[in-house]
Amino acid sequence: MHCPSCETPLERSLFQGVTIDSCTTCDGMWFDPDELRTALQRATSPPPAGPKSQINATPLPCPKCQTEMPVVDYAYHSGIDINRCNRCLGVWLSRGQFDQIAQYGVGTPTVNRLAANHIDIIKDANRRLFGRELLRSRFVSGFVAVLYLVSALVFGTPEVALKLVRFLLLPLLCIWFADGIGNLTGISLGLGRPVITEKTPGDFVAIGGWLLMLCPAFVALVAW
Repeated sequence: MHCPSCETPLERSLFQGVTIDSCTTCDGMWFDPDELRTALQRATSPPPAGPKSQINATPLPCPKCQTEMPVVDYAYHSGIDINRCNRCLGVWLSRGQFDQIAQYGVGTPTVNRLAANHIDIIKDANRRLFGRELLRSRFVSGFVAVLYLVSALVFGTPEVALKLVRFLLLPLLCIWFADGIGNLTGISLGLGRPVITEKTPGDFVAIGGWLLMLCPAFVALVAW
């Protein structure tokens, strides 16, 4: 086989653990099907890629079957133009293009920093979402309410348990229906209290519900 760029006979050589056909004059490389994928998988610490090569801006004859190899964009959007034979499915890379493809696979430092920042943003958003779901959790608040009632029945009287049920209605409503209660306007929380004229964020309502919910525990701890 001969180099499609300079007609130099290609020589068999070991590259990234894969035996390929390479040109000793222009440093071009011919990869049979799957050889490029294997070499990229075995490549370690690719050097920073320089400006993308424009050597393969025109079709070249396939060194194996002489079919014209069209110019294709590696991975469709990498911006690295390579020659690929549609007949034997081999790939021709010009000098430096393997390093560019390897670097494209791991990302540039700038892209990696952006990806890391994006991951941090997603993690922070997930933490906020988890906290918000916990704040409004019907299971957790209901479990706490059941603990209160069981404690009241075991250590108190049915009358105490009944009063506790009445007390727990408001905090549970605030936690379970935080957005609906927060949207209420034009009402007053009691005689002589100011009228609510603006909507209250649901999270604030849920926090208020939890503060009320934890009052009995706080009082019990102080009394104990």
